[in-house]
Amino acid sequence: MNIPSPLRTLLMAALGLSALPATLLASPLSVDVTSETTVVSDYRPADFFFVASLSQSINLIAPPTLSINGVTDSVSLTLSAPAGRILQVDPLAEGLSLFIDVNYVDGDATSLGNILTTDISFEGLAGTAPTLSSSLGFYPYGLLFQIRFYDFSNAFSFTRMTVTSTIDGTGANVTFNRQTVMIQAQDTDYSGPTTEPYAALLSTAPAPVPEPGTAILPLALGALLLQRLQKRSRLAA
Repeated sequence: MNIPSPLRTLLMAALGLSALPATLLASPLSVDVTSETTVVSDYRPADFFFVASLSQSINLIAPPTLSINGVTDSVSLTLSAPAGRILQVDPLAEGLSLFIDVNYVDGDATSLGNILTTDISFEGLAGTAPTLSSSLGFYPYGLLFQIRFYDFSNAFSFTRMTVTSTIDGTGANVTFNRQTVMIQAQDTDYSGPTTEPYAALLSTAPAPVPEPGTAILPLALGALLLQRLQKRSRLAA
């Protein structure tokens, strides 16, 4: 919440404070993007100089513009799979790298200051997520979310991923324009099929359906708890 200076002064006076708590003044920036479903493959066969490689990418749906006016505390990016689906990453034995680029340009983002900490969290995670190598940067020419996972071989999938970085600056009145928005898997020593269909390194798939009975279990437990609370209430009366 970004509180205007006059109101901030009145609040501090009313509360008898020399400064308002940082949590009250925090105005984080959250950017939400959603994956499309179409996968584009770029296969390059081996030649005298290079081994075979395969990259696969999916475009992302992101806001066309982004403002950092008054942003404080943190900046986060949330990547979601399409409704009812998961994002699936399946490395071959040689492993791959995964790149997520959500870049906004045509403005100076350095007023956001320095990145203090970065955390990553997943929803609907299956398998082992790789280690995050880099997340975002504030540059005179833009705000770049460049999420990198290098050289891993464990398959994993998820419905939603959020990367959050805390910052020590305050955003200036700057609006950026969307540039690159995609997720890409790169296998630079590709050992799979050399003609289509290539190995599916990156894809979306239908979300798993809960086993019979598991979906109603939380409802049954909730009903039992409510019944016990009502019984206690009657006994207390």
